Amino acid sequence: MSDRSPNLTELSRLIRSAPRKARRRLVALAGAPASGKSTLTEAIVEQLNADGCVAAGVPMDGFHLDNRLLEPRGLLPRKGSPDTFDVGGFARAVTALAQDETAAYPLFDRSLDIAIAGAGWVDADCDTVVIEGNYLLLGQGAWDQLRQHWDISFLLNSPME
Repeated sequence: MSDRSPNLTELSRLIRSAPRKARRRLVALAGAPASGKSTLTEAIVEQLNADGCVAAGVPMDGFHLDNRLLEPRGLLPRKGSPDTFDVGGFARAVTALAQDETAAYPLFDRSLDIAIAGAGWVDADCDTVVIEGNYLLLGQGAWDQLRQHWDISFLLNSPME
């Protein structure tokens, strides 16, 4: 095992060579908050597209439960923890991303602190979807069931600071 991180060309090659389980190849990119998931997802998608593989990035953040649901449950101070996401809705969206010709998904608007339904779209010509989020590889509860969908997965390790 090498301590060297793969470059974008190597990541693209690894992803494109991963056997797919469904219509689309699904890539999971997991990591801690602020570890660079969104930035790396954007770079990987750009590289995949440059290599002739039509790709899109999908963030998990659109599945934050609304504050109106979190507050009465005492979960608002813990917003962002695994139990403050709609994991069932996310799992259904992951299935649609893998199998359906086209798929819509929600996006999270940080300035408004709300998820906006149907704000993202994956076209029929999309071959590979890079999904990024904190809990994609979490081995507990309903999150653990997501692993069956990933054709390939990556975990970003980052220092606590």
